[in-house]
Amino acid sequence: MGYADLLKKWATSHGDVEAVKQGNKVYTYKKLNNRANQLAWALLDAGVSKGEKFGTLLYNSPEFLEIMFGLQKIGAIPVPINFRYGFTEFEYIYKNSDISGLFIEKKFVNKTRNFFKTRKITNIRHTFVVDAPPDQDFSDMYNYEKFIKDKSETNPDINIDDEEAAFILYTGGTTGYPKGVIYTHSNLYAASYLTPTHGAKLIAEKKIPETILLPPSGLKMKFLIPTPIFHISGILTIITQIGLGNFIVFPVNSSFDPEEICKIIQDEKITTIFMVPTMYRIWLDYPDLDRFDLSSLTVLGSGGAKMPREMKIEILEKFPKVTLVDGYGSTETVGTSTIAFMTYEDIPKIKRGYIGQLVTGMEMRVVDENMKDVPIGEVGEMIFRGKNVMKGYYKDPLKTERTIEKNGWLHSGDLCRMDKEGNIYYVGRISEIITSGGEKIYPMEVEDYLKTHPKIQDVAVTGVPDKVWGELVTALIVLKPGNDMTPEEVIEYCKDNIASYKKPRIIKFVNRLPLTEVGKPHRVEIKNLALSLVGAELPEEITEKVVIDRVVVKEVEEETESKVVLDKKRKD
Repeated sequence: MGYADLLKKWATSHGDVEAVKQGNKVYTYKKLNNRANQLAWALLDAGVSKGEKFGTLLYNSPEFLEIMFGLQKIGAIPVPINFRYGFTEFEYIYKNSDISGLFIEKKFVNKTRNFFKTRKITNIRHTFVVDAPPDQDFSDMYNYEKFIKDKSETNPDINIDDEEAAFILYTGGTTGYPKGVIYTHSNLYAASYLTPTHGAKLIAEKKIPETILLPPSGLKMKFLIPTPIFHISGILTIITQIGLGNFIVFPVNSSFDPEEICKIIQDEKITTIFMVPTMYRIWLDYPDLDRFDLSSLTVLGSGGAKMPREMKIEILEKFPKVTLVDGYGSTETVGTSTIAFMTYEDIPKIKRGYIGQLVTGMEMRVVDENMKDVPIGEVGEMIFRGKNVMKGYYKDPLKTERTIEKNGWLHSGDLCRMDKEGNIYYVGRISEIITSGGEKIYPMEVEDYLKTHPKIQDVAVTGVPDKVWGELVTALIVLKPGNDMTPEEVIEYCKDNIASYKKPRIIKFVNRLPLTEVGKPHRVEIKNLALSLVGAELPEEITEKVVIDRVVVKEVEEETESKVVLDKKRKD
């Protein structure tokens, strides 16, 4: 059974219920299913076969949902692509994914034509302009509305096995080129019920409020999703809410606009919003936030990047009646693997790095490099097993074999500690560990401590090569507006509070840090920036994205105001 059968189910059982809204555009479940069926039949009439892959260069919109389901109904595979990519990144995904068609915004028509011409792309058979007026023609592309017009609204009778590919989603590429993660229909089903099942269990145990899954009296569940749909956070939220038959609202603006977010919450009586920490920071800093009635909010969800403890507390103090939902997940597990439900009363118990507990329906172990379970409280790699674990990496069997054990355990590459109550605390990536003087240092621990300084807005810690120490702990620091700070102040702040070997040996103040589209630290670019500012040679092992990253380094370097402390012989 294909995942799109869920849409068919809801269209049959409560077809007149609203499914998705954007501005003045509203689709019921029946309309969403009918339009997905029209696309499915149009593609079949155009000769599209099961297994063909279609890229999407689209903003959040109801059309994205109908395209996703329309493709899945005939066994074709959606491949969401980051619309901010340049030609180099797009060409990599184009070649790696074997897409034969594209769905694009009208805004990207010229960009797409230029890409085809300059990169000599000849085997894209179908390109559809999704938001073009129905009467607009293109010499080399299809008008999407014309393409599906007058097609049958009945469900195509095509057998879809639940172990067939339903999606290929590319990772964010924070440590190298993106990897194409294959999701089966079974993966999507599993991911869509994991969080609701876990929430229902905790509600039954009276550990969290019912408003996690049920609306307050007089309201209905409405989910606002500004998170981009080319990212796993957006995809997971969509498949979960469609799986539950809930109502999704998309912002109109393609760029994050805190005023629009506030207006939508107020006008639509939004109960739940899902955003990444960067969006929350912009939203919380919006000066007119208190001018809007945001009282309908009952759940604030976060993901895509680690939310600092200070931000969690700030949110719960600002909105004491909401439940803050945060956790840990990865593209390889279709998102959520651990989850934390936090209320205002939980503030005293919120610890640094806390990512909740394992969701119901998954297995997890914390292991050493030999796959042996580590003792409670010690650091080890998180490995996962469950129905939501990806099928593998597209066209990369070797990397798949290295990531997924034969017995189904997925290596996350992430480190954590677990206490005896099952609470999990994120430590960092294995690949980010700094080895200095024989000691292992987890960058996130140093970052979290430095962020407690009242003058520091953000910080990234990495290692740069050193002949004596192996690596030197290097801190790139962004100060809060209007503040000034010296390296000596940073060192003094670390004194007696973190281990001497963890203290930064190189300190540089920058105007901004390289981040991914969802606000995660871009570790390759951060490493390259640190090396560039320090003047060190690029190590041989960091080669995958040099061409792309050097441009970013130059852009950041031009904005950078550096103050350096470099004393290899300093005594602690």
